[in-house]
Amino acid sequence: MVKARKKITLLLAGGTALLDQNKRLLTVQSPEDIELWLKQMPELGLLAEIEPIFVSAENDILTPEHWQAIARQIAERLETSSGFVVVSRADQLLLTANALSFLLQNIKKTVVLTSALRSGTTEIKQKNIFGQKNDLGLRSNLINAFQVLDYSLPTPAIMFGTRLIPGVRAINDHDQGLNIFASLDDNYWGRVDFGISVKAGLSFHTAKTKLYEKIKANILVFDDLPGLAWDLDFAKLKNYEAIFIRLNHQNKLEPVKIKQIKESPYPVFLYHPTQVQGPDEAIAMSNCTFEAALAKAMWAIANKDALSQFTQIGEQNIIGELI
Repeated sequence: MVKARKKITLLLAGGTALLDQNKRLLTVQSPEDIELWLKQMPELGLLAEIEPIFVSAENDILTPEHWQAIARQIAERLETSSGFVVVSRADQLLLTANALSFLLQNIKKTVVLTSALRSGTTEIKQKNIFGQKNDLGLRSNLINAFQVLDYSLPTPAIMFGTRLIPGVRAINDHDQGLNIFASLDDNYWGRVDFGISVKAGLSFHTAKTKLYEKIKANILVFDDLPGLAWDLDFAKLKNYEAIFIRLNHQNKLEPVKIKQIKESPYPVFLYHPTQVQGPDEAIAMSNCTFEAALAKAMWAIANKDALSQFTQIGEQNIIGELI
């Protein structure tokens, strides 16, 4: 009996830069660019039947509307697609992976994100790449991503260079050549050597699939530094629904800052990678990546009415984001 050919949904949201055989830069700026772009990588068509979907152009900054659109396209194809590959700019890949992880909880299909090593279309940004043999890394990243779809990954993952990393554990790692992402806790789901070796025992979550339609960005985000005052005029923050503060220290906040948190009419999220010392009125977020915490906050605000323990959301391990 002939085995049915895989059908892979390929969602394009930037990160599509590659060089053709004449070293000309190609990117997907509109749906009309997809056919020529795919012709540069005939290997992909041998691996699976491809359904390409245009989400955004190469130079676009992804917003919650884009993440919601990607999640919606995936949700609509859960029954018909073998798996999903999302291509997005490398500088936006971490937040995109985390946003999709919260929007698509416990789905029973594998989602893999990848990108070219460098993104953008201007010659100034790309002038130093035209002699590179790795061709921006996109071809090999996509081939590896397609092959990884044969495995059951619990949450959306990033396939980049020689590493397969859970999206909620991925961090930037700019000192490793083609491996520009690493795992926060050294937990890798797979590695590429002469082939792809994927960690044994991975499987989809048995919990019920939960699909969310909304994730919001109207959150005021800023860094806290000891000794520097916050300029929080709540009367001027009417367009925001929450405040997210990244702490750059583990010391207890100054009294004047604690007072502002207690007086805030909006939920206040306090984030530090390892430990948060703040008032009970704040929602403490730690033991996870910054991108995981921020995506979690945006998801929680957007779905606040459906969450029974909103104020304790930072302590809940929703999708394996907590170390």
